[in-house]
Amino acid sequence: MLFSDIGLNNFLVSSRLHPFYWLHWPYKCRNMMYHIFNPISQTITIFHQPKSPPSLQQCSRQAVLAAITLKGLDQAMNLPLPSILVESVSNIHLDDFLIKLEDLCRENYITRTYPATCLFNKHKVFIKVILPGKSGVQLDTSHPSYLTVFGEQGYLCCVYNSTDSLQDKIARCIKDGESFEDTFVWRVIHAVCSQLVLTNPRPDTKIKPSVIIFLAHNKIFLDVKETEPDEEDITFFNMGLPEPIYDAPEVITHNNPDSTAFVWSLGCILYELLCLEPAFFDIEGINPFQMYMDIVQGELPSFQNLQGSTELKDLTSSCMRTEPGLRPTLEYLVTLSKSHIPGSD
Repeated sequence: MLFSDIGLNNFLVSSRLHPFYWLHWPYKCRNMMYHIFNPISQTITIFHQPKSPPSLQQCSRQAVLAAITLKGLDQAMNLPLPSILVESVSNIHLDDFLIKLEDLCRENYITRTYPATCLFNKHKVFIKVILPGKSGVQLDTSHPSYLTVFGEQGYLCCVYNSTDSLQDKIARCIKDGESFEDTFVWRVIHAVCSQLVLTNPRPDTKIKPSVIIFLAHNKIFLDVKETEPDEEDITFFNMGLPEPIYDAPEVITHNNPDSTAFVWSLGCILYELLCLEPAFFDIEGINPFQMYMDIVQGELPSFQNLQGSTELKDLTSSCMRTEPGLRPTLEYLVTLSKSHIPGSD
């Protein structure tokens, strides 16, 4: 079934006061109304100005949590504090975060990963909601952005540092009317191909700008552990919305894809970096299946509008060859890209 019990008829709107709202927003913002999304109940809460200030216990809890940070929550039990406060600090909940409906996009609902604001330190984070025991979904504490995890109504809520994705950087470039420098593009190629060679994921793993994550100190992380949603994960939020296609022809047709399928996906990403628009995207959403037909039949977009060096343009074209055997290998791309990154020798 396409719509499960979290469909439109059960999408509720309620009104409540957030326990820490008063503490964290400037006075001029306290009359503003927000629509807060609960990712477990799939409901919206209308966020009103509280009528009274928080209690002393709430203030104390907020101060302690701000001091130890999310990363240090596992040490809360060892703090020399009254037992009632230790218990309160040791257990965080969704009410300690704001997930604003206005900040969400289709990808958030599909991956069940939501941008949020941590109320006790105002930091931007991501919360990934996991149903324990569900096939193909695991708690990933090794992720470089992982902070902590807490339980909520039978679900696990994993909290990660807010990071930039390549998709975010592309959106900013478009907004600011800028373009990417060649060195940046080569860095992306090298990081993506190196991690694909190292991890050797399944050939049908989705490689797209949203899974290329930028960490501190110019490190790039390829977050390819996400799984595609089951039908029960699809709500009315993410239906009928067009999105770019990065799948290789052999992935679409299930024709024994291998690692060269990743090279096609990389070619589509390179095209987007050099052109600032996706290679295969039915932006109007009128006939998305035509995009798949174009890919399978070798109907490629024009390469004339690409910016950047001639070598990058030629590389983009060679990566997007319909015949897998004519594309460069990941190993070749690792070596080639390294030679274009200053100080990488």
